[in-house]
This record gives sequence, structure tokens and C-alpha cells, in this order.
Amino acid sequence: MCYQDLFYVLDTCALIWLTLDPDKLSERAKKACYQMEQEKNGLVPSTAVWEIAIKVKNQKLDLGVDNVSSCSW
Repeated sequence: MCYQDLFYVLDTCALIWLTLDPDKLSERAKKACYQMEQEKNGLVPSTAVWEIAIKVKNQKLDLGVDNVSSCSW
């Protein structure tokens, strides 16, 4: 296996922490995340996005944006 073909997959907590509070990540995780950003080889599972939406809906996570549930898509 060639290491150039590897991708990082962020779970929900890693995605939230990387975005909102990177100091919660270990140094190793921060380094991996910044490398992922540089190399554009990161993946975010759709379930992570769904979990974040549920946390916001249940007011367990504040993203600092207005509630968009009233949008008529």
C-alpha cells in the first residue's frame, strides 16, 4: 500500500473540535488534521453532519449561527 493513497476520516467530535476548539485535540490529532487540510485528503462521513444537526436541534451544540430550520427548501 502506498501512503500517498491514505485518507483521513474525521468523526463527529474531531470535526467539531477541529472547527470550534482545536485545543481539545491532542497534538498528534492536530498535526494529522492540519496535514489533511494541506493535502486535501480528508473525508467527513454524512453521519457526522447528521449528528451535528441533531446536536444543534437539541440545543446541545451552538455553532453561533441562526437557526435555519425555517428555510423552505
